[in-house]
Amino acid sequence: MLPLRELALDSHAYRQQPSMPRPQFSHLDNEGVKGLVDSICSRMRSDMMPLKLSLCGGTALKQEAVSALLRLPMLTAIETGGCIKLTPMDRMRLVAKVKAGQGMLDNRAGGGINALASLRVPHGHAL
Repeated sequence: MLPLRELALDSHAYRQQPSMPRPQFSHLDNEGVKGLVDSICSRMRSDMMPLKLSLCGGTALKQEAVSALLRLPMLTAIETGGCIKLTPMDRMRLVAKVKAGQGMLDNRAGGGINALASLRVPHGHAL
């Protein structure tokens, strides 16, 4: 099985019109994210691979989904545009997780700079 490095579970409706939040059309829920994380964690080998994850348009995602995402062994980038129910604290927890994942990559490569790999917050959303 090939290693999972990048996963985009973006809402098609969000990608078409990102400025129009559509809570009734959420394609992801908290239980779905928990199941995804459980599956990723159970399939990971001992060597942790960097993971880039995109959940744009997941309007039903809340703190429970963030708590599940924090269990991922190594998260190096995440997009949460359109996840309107995530609080600023939820987003800060994800920033810390991504920064830690990037730091692990830097340590593997022998680099000393711990830079944030990627976090996209849509204009008008608080971080």
